[in-house]
Amino acid sequence: MAAFLGGLGIGLVACDQGEAPGQGAVIPATPESIADRTGLPVSVVRRASRSSPIPEVPADPTNRVADDPRAAEFGRALFFDEGLSGNGNVSCATCHRPELHFTDGLERSEGIGTSARHAPTLVDAAHQRWFNWDGRSDSMWAHAIRPIEHPDEMGGDRTAVARHVLSDPARREAYEAIFGEAGLDPDALPERARPEGDQEALAAWNSLDEATRFGIDGIAANVGKAMAAYQRTLSGGPSRFDDWVASVRAGGDGAGLLTDSERRGLELFFGEAECWECHAGPLLSDGEFHNIGTPVPDGLPRDPGRYRYSDLGYYLLQDVLEFLWNAPLDQLADSLIHAPLGLQRIGYRPLSWSRLDDLAPTELDTLFRGGWVRGTVHDPGAAMMGGVAGHAGLFSDAHDLAVLLEAMRRGGEWNGVRLVRPETVEDFTARAFPEEDNRRATGWDKPGLEEDSGASGNAGSWSSFGHSGFTGTLAWTDPEGGWTAIFLSNRICPDAENRTLIDEDIRTKALWIIEEELGLSHRFDPPAPADHGSVSQR
Repeated sequence: MAAFLGGLGIGLVACDQGEAPGQGAVIPATPESIADRTGLPVSVVRRASRSSPIPEVPADPTNRVADDPRAAEFGRALFFDEGLSGNGNVSCATCHRPELHFTDGLERSEGIGTSARHAPTLVDAAHQRWFNWDGRSDSMWAHAIRPIEHPDEMGGDRTAVARHVLSDPARREAYEAIFGEAGLDPDALPERARPEGDQEALAAWNSLDEATRFGIDGIAANVGKAMAAYQRTLSGGPSRFDDWVASVRAGGDGAGLLTDSERRGLELFFGEAECWECHAGPLLSDGEFHNIGTPVPDGLPRDPGRYRYSDLGYYLLQDVLEFLWNAPLDQLADSLIHAPLGLQRIGYRPLSWSRLDDLAPTELDTLFRGGWVRGTVHDPGAAMMGGVAGHAGLFSDAHDLAVLLEAMRRGGEWNGVRLVRPETVEDFTARAFPEEDNRRATGWDKPGLEEDSGASGNAGSWSSFGHSGFTGTLAWTDPEGGWTAIFLSNRICPDAENRTLIDEDIRTKALWIIEEELGLSHRFDPPAPADHGSVSQR
């Protein structure tokens, strides 16, 4: 395609223009010359030209069969296969109907149940970076798997999918021709089993050995990759807008390709209305998520968007602190925080200051370290950094951790020792994005915005804050309620498959008991304030 180079010009093939004597057929054109022919502002011409045509589908490095015709054909068969659903009556095509541009025309899609959203089109979806309405999937094949197990959509099950693929000789032959030998006997698999879902399916999943579970997950992933290969072929082709852009690039004026109303709309869209600010590029979208201020109607779910909890910011924060102070983080923590507060049982690398008998084993790590993790940080990233990291590696007993939390609850001061300014504590404990459905603060976790959610459950006022650790810890403090709670346990012993602490909500129940004993009201007893009590707005 001939394209803008730095917004300065376009290479044109003048198919409908006569060649000047002694000249070739390629006639240079500029946005200015196109603007002269069309009567449009130069800025509109530039933006419109950048929005056409739709390029080739980008490669998917996560899917080796993304452009394999055999995978696309197998994926097409699976796309229309009702046997992947829980009741045998729903397929992907139920909600993504080809005759309706791969949507269903409904306000809320109907699968086994009624979905909370309508089905988006799959046409040209392979150009997107994120999938699902809230962008929870970062690949097309991951997006293709989710509806199969969703109870309101197809209500299926990954083990049932594996049985379905392998039990039919023709289907199995097609699968193995693309992905290789499956290595599973479908008759030996339970009818239903998955790592999430009802207790029966979860129990069946836990009864399987690791190799079988890995094989089932592999088949489910490959089913998604085959359907993604098919969906990558769904293209809407050029629109009349694309034809218009092609015409003006070729030296024409685009007359007759757009109606007068459409032409006025084009000028507004790429001009004064500034729609192009977000709706830019060949897909007329920047592919990101924006809060446009539309209230969420009753009965519809909140859209969390692409927000994901991440430690990356704390890796960077460590670098910043060590650069500014010219000292390693563990020394900074000891000299600036632990020593001033008189803390003796908190710090990095505990084997240098604590007895091994006082350090409980964390996990039998058979993957990364090949043995029991005891006295060293559990987090692999922090371990590779020598046990000192901005996001992990700190060991403590309950007393010292409680003192640190109490200092934060009291605005950064404990027993006359000022660690940080009150306004700093306020900044770091206020919700970072109060206008979004994101509960977290800059430096701490915050209470869930809905009942029975978040690290503290229904306990803690809106001003409370703390942290819930992967290994089973919880530190939470409440400036309004006047309490601090420390819960130290090890849920991942002997390994991370131990989910009892999470499934039984032990930590959140402990906080609830504290509030009950103190006679405090819970934050959902009165209706929540509209801004969910962002500290910075109080």
